Amino acid sequence: MPRLLTKKSTFKKSMLLMTAGLILITTPAYAGNPDCPLHKKMAAQQAQQSPVVQTVAVYVSPQQQITPASLSVAPLTQPIAQPLTQVSPSIIQQIETPQRVENTVAIKEVQNNYGSGTAQASVKASPHAAFTGILSKYVSAPDGQGLTHFNYNGLKANGADKAALDNYIKDLEGVNPNNLPQNEAIAFYANLYNAVTVQVIVDNYPVKSIKKLGPLGSGPWKKKLFTLNGEPSSLNAVEHDILRKQFPSPYVHYMVNCASVGCPNLLNSAWEASSLDRVKEQAAADYINSPRGVQITSKGLKVSSIFKWFKGDFGGNSGLLQHIRKHARPELAQAIDNGAQVVDYGYDWSLNE
Repeated sequence: MPRLLTKKSTFKKSMLLMTAGLILITTPAYAGNPDCPLHKKMAAQQAQQSPVVQTVAVYVSPQQQITPASLSVAPLTQPIAQPLTQVSPSIIQQIETPQRVENTVAIKEVQNNYGSGTAQASVKASPHAAFTGILSKYVSAPDGQGLTHFNYNGLKANGADKAALDNYIKDLEGVNPNNLPQNEAIAFYANLYNAVTVQVIVDNYPVKSIKKLGPLGSGPWKKKLFTLNGEPSSLNAVEHDILRKQFPSPYVHYMVNCASVGCPNLLNSAWEASSLDRVKEQAAADYINSPRGVQITSKGLKVSSIFKWFKGDFGGNSGLLQHIRKHARPELAQAIDNGAQVVDYGYDWSLNE
């Protein structure tokens, strides 16, 4: 018996050596060949595995190409339409938030199929897209003083665009903002305020100042110019009774625009919930570092009257300086660090045209 086992073991070893030899001989014939049994098996296993899927939403201007600098990420909460284009995963990994947000584009799937991942983008219309269309067409780039200008005369002369603005406001009047999440509600009210302000200027153009649109220079702010939940309402109600009371923040003052040179800029796109926090801080920085916001003088700081009228919203005297310092560029920051105080205020009510 021991001898028989030895012969059997030797036979098995011989068979293994022969098999190994066959493999060594035949393997080169399959190298790089798609018909290779091993390649086929691996491909079949990969096909059975699910791709890695990540769901995001991005916002990009219809005039922009989809690039890292043109995208911002937000959770995708609604189904999207049919595919529009493809975006590489490397772009998705580098997404940054744009300074100004326009139409909504949703990225549905970021699939990584073993190194050959793609993303499909689909259109998801923003409720504020119509207003963005108006702003992007009629708001200029900032001038040398950092001020954007609105072409009221151009909008008044374009019946289709004026109708688009009027219809946008009507659409907002049909929304119950009480049902919106916080950032969507803030964007809603800020856009409503700005759209109605543009509307009232265009309806009364030419005019040198918004303050002329009311008795004794009182402006249009108390007038019932639109409805909220079916009730007549005013610009003052939106700014003071809703935004400042229900959503207290100094950044409200950089979001609503009163069609005046002294006001923070009217942006060239509507406010969107997804980018609200970042864009409003950028708007604050743009205003504070412009002559309309803060000027350094030999006596101290001359600042916008907004910081006087609503000083409590900025935390009083000390809170105001901290707020300005937070967004200040080096020269202004250094002046504050060296003890500069607010010594004067000013505001220009000229139309921002």
